[in-house]
Amino acid sequence: MQLTFFGTGGSYPTAERQTMCVALPAHRVVLDAGTGLYRAAALGPGPMTAILSHSHLDHIAGLTQLHDLFEQGIEPPLELWADSAVIETIRERLFHPAVFPCPPAISYRALPPIGTPFSVRGLKIVRFPLDHPGGASGFRVSDGTWSMAYCCDTTAITAELPPDMTGADLLIHDCYLPGETRDEARRHGHSSAADVAAVASAAKAAAVAIVHASPRIADVQALADEVAAGFSGNVFAPQDGDPFEIGGG
Repeated sequence: MQLTFFGTGGSYPTAERQTMCVALPAHRVVLDAGTGLYRAAALGPGPMTAILSHSHLDHIAGLTQLHDLFEQGIEPPLELWADSAVIETIRERLFHPAVFPCPPAISYRALPPIGTPFSVRGLKIVRFPLDHPGGASGFRVSDGTWSMAYCCDTTAITAELPPDMTGADLLIHDCYLPGETRDEARRHGHSSAADVAAVASAAKAAAVAIVHASPRIADVQALADEVAAGFSGNVFAPQDGDPFEIGGG
């Protein structure tokens, strides 16, 4: 199964990286709707579903691109799964008449409680709590032949890991700053490279993709190298647009 990183950056877009959006093209599903969402036009004509981890602007700003995406073949309405509080924030704040007076067509679906499986376009998904100011959800995503744990944004969970975060073919994890600036990363609700190495080892992930690096980080590969120094599995730092084959195809 192939996934594509439509956006890999943290906080705000740069010339190199848009903000978070990870696609499962075969299922027409995206995780988070950061500024990288515009690349969903590459999915071709048809419906699309977005699943949101939380309501911070760098993870929802791409929803303002939907009118253009609908013109390029994405069928309205977008099916959008999010926590009920996130849905309220999008409706009342992002699409407030004074901010965005022509809201796009969206079919809102409230996420079920933590730990309750739900199905979206042939995928089984379970959400688990992350440690981030204002709250955020991680997701275990699987079709029965492969599994992925999506953890963005979060301070590294150093106590007992949620079971749905462990044993995945791929762990996608927030990696905001190098280990030497761990305290700064944690102050903002994010993880350092040293933290990610520890979490990846504890989670027994087969591979780790580091995402959501600070826009101040010019060499994201150096973060990946630091994670790799403390984790025996495959570690990579995807660029925007990169595909990744998960679960052997």
